[in-house]
Amino acid sequence: MKTIEEQIELVCNQAELESQLAKLYGLYDHKFPMTKIWPMLVEEEKKHESWLMQIIPKIEDGTIYFYSDEVTTQNINVMIESIKKEIDRALLQVIDLKRAVSIALSFEDAALEKNIFSFFDSEDPVVEQTLDKLIEDTRIHRKMLLEAVESLKKQKRI
Repeated sequence: MKTIEEQIELVCNQAELESQLAKLYGLYDHKFPMTKIWPMLVEEEKKHESWLMQIIPKIEDGTIYFYSDEVTTQNINVMIESIKKEIDRALLQVIDLKRAVSIALSFEDAALEKNIFSFFDSEDPVVEQTLDKLIEDTRIHRKMLLEAVESLKKQKRI
């Protein structure tokens, strides 16, 4: 059983993951201002960060419990470091839109494949809806990015 402090730390790490994604997507938006996908993704990731931070008081009062394991913690930390490296790379190197979309897709895929939002449990229906929405939004992001990859293959503007 995880302590309250351990649960909070993990949720904070998840919020940091969302924050780093927002930074990366914001950088891509700056590099590719004619592309419509980035502003929406930036706002979505900021929204997810906010939702996660709102969970912390519910952990403190016992309304929600975060079941996690070391693999989940490691996955989140590895993803955060990977995103930070990609931010540095995008700042220092010339990248093309195809690479940016592919990188974004890889991060959204990893979040879903690693099930980083599936270790919560709560009796509160509002909390459950929020957690379900995090997963659903990530699926929508992945779908949009997959469509963007296909569009780029056809040399259409996304």
